[in-house]
Amino acid sequence: MAVKFTNNAATTLAAGINSSVTSIAVTDGSVFPTITGSDHFYVTFDDTTNKEIVKVTARSGNTLTVVRGHDNTTARAFSSGDKAELRIVAALLEDVKTDISSTLTVDTFTGDDSTTAFTLSVAPASEDNLIVFIEGVYQNPGDFTLSGTTLTLDVAPLAGRKIIVYHVSHLVAGNNLTHNQFTCNGSTTAFTLSLAPGSENNTQAFLDGVYQQKTDYAVSGTTLTMDTAPANGAILEVMTFTQTDVNTLPASFVSGLTQVTAVGADHFMIFDATDSQLKKSLVSDVLESATSISTSADATAITIDSNEKVTFTSDVTTGGHLSVGGNNNELRFYEGANYVGFEAPALSADKIWVLPAADGSSGQALTTNGSGTLSFSTISGGVDGISTSADATAITIDSSERIGMPAIGQTHPVGGQAKLGINSTVAAGASLSIHRHYDGVFGGYLVFQKSRNTDITNLGVVSNNDILGSVEFTGADGNSYAQGAHIRALVDGTPGDGDMPTRLTFSTSADGSGVPTERLRILSSGGITFNGDTAAANALDDYEEGTWTPAFYTYSGVTTSSITITLATYTKIGNICHIHANITATLSSLPGQTVTITGLPFAASGSDQYAIINVGGHTVNTGANTPKAHFRTNGSQLDGVYYNASSNTAYWTYSSMDAQPFEMSIHGFYTTT
Repeated sequence: MAVKFTNNAATTLAAGINSSVTSIAVTDGSVFPTITGSDHFYVTFDDTTNKEIVKVTARSGNTLTVVRGHDNTTARAFSSGDKAELRIVAALLEDVKTDISSTLTVDTFTGDDSTTAFTLSVAPASEDNLIVFIEGVYQNPGDFTLSGTTLTLDVAPLAGRKIIVYHVSHLVAGNNLTHNQFTCNGSTTAFTLSLAPGSENNTQAFLDGVYQQKTDYAVSGTTLTMDTAPANGAILEVMTFTQTDVNTLPASFVSGLTQVTAVGADHFMIFDATDSQLKKSLVSDVLESATSISTSADATAITIDSNEKVTFTSDVTTGGHLSVGGNNNELRFYEGANYVGFEAPALSADKIWVLPAADGSSGQALTTNGSGTLSFSTISGGVDGISTSADATAITIDSSERIGMPAIGQTHPVGGQAKLGINSTVAAGASLSIHRHYDGVFGGYLVFQKSRNTDITNLGVVSNNDILGSVEFTGADGNSYAQGAHIRALVDGTPGDGDMPTRLTFSTSADGSGVPTERLRILSSGGITFNGDTAAANALDDYEEGTWTPAFYTYSGVTTSSITITLATYTKIGNICHIHANITATLSSLPGQTVTITGLPFAASGSDQYAIINVGGHTVNTGANTPKAHFRTNGSQLDGVYYNASSNTAYWTYSSMDAQPFEMSIHGFYTTT
């Protein structure tokens, strides 16, 4: 199964739809990918107000067969003419991540002088994605045909001849193997390829089926030049390997770079609109072109930022008044990153304060005479318990009964301004520590409580999905505090006396957002779900590691003389069990019955699962069938099988072993009950 994607695929609905139909007509279905089997793609319906993402499982002309309400969207009605577009959505990216698999599949067969049709392990997209050898001799694509998983040779290979088929597949949908074929004339050495490989290392050349070394030709652009002109009539085949580019730089690429102060000789990376290429340009050239700044003095004398704020790098002298206009604006005096600001109150007339001519004495306060003249004076009296300025500012309580240590905190995006705020510029001052000195098990508590009653003396029963408590993480975005993440406990069902079903969620805000999205959920029934998938059936509810005791099943009259288990471990994640083992054994005889291993840590689900457990890594005396052999699950045991000369599954028997003792390593995974 593969997810498909086509650039700029956009059309409209040919007719209105309700929220339940699954066969939908669009104006032009040809803009979308062609899909077969279990392939699919995602289409977004958009009426400029509402959006729905659907999974398209089949396309016939302009008719799409879909699964409604995908990727956390809800099925809804849309009108004729509403947008139907193939967009990059989260579900598509998740499928791409899931679909990633090996790019090279190898199938091996043995000729029998009659068979021409061979079944491949996967279905290639085309013959151009195959490289076929018989006894090491390359086969021209004209010598075979492909239909699904069936490769048919024009002539049956002789008995005993080895046929090797390499299938180059893709990680992201797109052709990654390009084939060019030329008929030589005895004089031409230069041949034009359909695309530029970039390097000889991205090509394979064959002359009448014989592989050509990289030293026998050169590549420049789309031109492949042979050192010597091939003979007249010879067939030159060139395979070019390419990749489908998915190269969007992540945010971490920039944030992880070392920060420097740019100088004129440094370079920017820029997008050249004339040819749509990334290039570099001198910092000095960019500044001079955009701002007419060509010297460091020009650049730093006055700075104006995107908010029209002006910064002077030296003294500012004025022959008249220095005015700050507008309402609620401040006159600020900076010391490093901090400042002291003065703001004018709402005025109906001008107000002037005359500052004192000299500083006052220690402990004096600045007072006014009521006519605008300020002076330093000694204040008599005080407040009980406050004898210094440090005492006075250690804790602040405002008229709304909010407590600040030392000052009332900033407004936060969840719930407004907190009743208790801890503010500091140092780590120790901006921390909360709960200590309990107790000769026992328990320590301090941080308790969140919720009741559905405005009367604090009564306990109103909470409801399903009520938030019992939340730990919020916010950060300043230059304008306010925006949410970055939160951890929340929510009621998960119907509470009752002594019954409080609760789930715990962990949410984070993606780049470009200040609203956290759920990433992980611990269900009230146990198990973990991820990225908004709340289905209990999809929860990760088990993880286990351990050892198991494999043994060889012995038939009537056969006993196990000795068995050594060097390694036998398993890891169970959900209902998938991964096993590894290395076993050395000696039996009283080697009968013609199936090689069978018992003692699986968990029984396989279904008698016909037939999960493959590979043999490899290390084998001794296991016989000629070993390269084609593997085990498959059968309930609580593994049965040995191999592919015989007819490419059919046959049972691997003890009698095919070379000698005793025999040793084998096995590894693989299967679905448990």
